[in-house]
Amino acid sequence: MKRALTTLASIAALLICIEAAAQNTVTKKYDYKGFNSIEVSSFFNVTVEKSRNYSIEAIVSEEYEDYLEIRLKGNELSIGFRSLPAKLLVSSFSGIASVKVSMPELSRVELSGSSKLSCNDNFDLGRGVFNLSVSGTSRLEALSISASEGRIYASGASKARIDGDFIDLLINSSGTARIEGDLSSEDFEIKTSGTSVLDLEGQFEDLEINASGVSNVTLLGLAESIEINASGTSSVDASKLAVKEAEVKLSAASVAKVNASRILEVSASGTSRCSYKDNDNLQVIEKGISRTSFLRAE
Repeated sequence: MKRALTTLASIAALLICIEAAAQNTVTKKYDYKGFNSIEVSSFFNVTVEKSRNYSIEAIVSEEYEDYLEIRLKGNELSIGFRSLPAKLLVSSFSGIASVKVSMPELSRVELSGSSKLSCNDNFDLGRGVFNLSVSGTSRLEALSISASEGRIYASGASKARIDGDFIDLLINSSGTARIEGDLSSEDFEIKTSGTSVLDLEGQFEDLEINASGVSNVTLLGLAESIEINASGTSSVDASKLAVKEAEVKLSAASVAKVNASRILEVSASGTSRCSYKDNDNLQVIEKGISRTSFLRAE
């Protein structure tokens, strides 16, 4: 009993020390201006706010102060640490590293490590291009963008939630990455591999999907046309995406579900499977269905 009480007391003391360490923070402000791009690494938690004025405020645990590196590289604001010592890298207590950024325009975001970024505002780039890259275990928790073009790349075990309106949009995901969003685009291309997951809703005109590996794509909304190319054991569920025309090409053990109202063209090999909603006046064109694959109405 006495030993148990001693252990509990030690744990309580450790938690108190950790809490005390967390409360010893340093606040720094920077007067950088003219940037429209943000790069974040390490374990920083960044909040972005749309504003006519620029401002940067960083709060870090005291022991990380000497390693803090926030600098301006051209039009890019870079947020990270330089050469953290092993004791801070392996510590179970990661410390506090938060940054609040205000800026009028945001055209590029790059997240790596276990960094996080969130923004509750919408950035309208007009005819500009927006680029997003998330890797490692980083997370884009919220962001809304309007732009002519969008280029979104997700790898590793990263996660991203992005909403927006685009004319031309590309999403490329690999590893175990996960992307969610409410999007609209005239020309939309999706590439997935690994075990990555896409869960998207919105309105689209021409939609092209290339899925491989064990990746999974789920779509909800409306589209004029959809082209699905799936291989491996990948899965594309577009059963809740109402389209006029669909073209499906499946191989290996891939799976596709579609909801077309006018024309459905299907080719399937291996043990692949394609199911479709049996809408009135739907014309189904079989362009090669192997004996071990199947096409059926649901």
